[in-house]
Amino acid sequence: SGSSYRCGAVVKRCRNRTIDLIPYPQMSSLNRIVVSGYEALRTEISKWSDGGKKGRLVLLFLSDHVDGKGWCPDCVTVEPLVDEAVKDAAVVAATASGDVTVVQAFVGQKEAWKDKTNSFRTSEDLLVDSIPTLLEYGKLDRRLGDKECTTAEIIKNFILGL
Repeated sequence: SGSSYRCGAVVKRCRNRTIDLIPYPQMSSLNRIVVSGYEALRTEISKWSDGGKKGRLVLLFLSDHVDGKGWCPDCVTVEPLVDEAVKDAAVVAATASGDVTVVQAFVGQKEAWKDKTNSFRTSEDLLVDSIPTLLEYGKLDRRLGDKECTTAEIIKNFILGL
């Protein structure tokens, strides 16, 4: 089961470990939607589609958190860069106006992600083969993989479509 949250701290107990579904206690604005799991991502994509596909939809794929930290080292490095990028005035303005919607999706625990049949990997409209990955929904050739998400400026420019 997946869940979608727009702000607030949400945690889930699993096998006596706390799994953070949202690593951000509060978001400064509603300029990023955070979801956990494939089905929750599909729900957000449907909302965007049903809403007339206003603006661009940018998806960010990251590892789930256990005990407050992602299991993927590259994701741990990228998360603060994403935080910085989405707080940029131009990104805040673009998301507020509806020019772009940013959805951050947690892909699961390591075992689930490494499974080659993982839905994030096999879904023909996503084809995520590494994390972190940023992609513009509907444009499979417009993506940044784990080797390209290296600065907040690169991430900001991608979100803005530059």
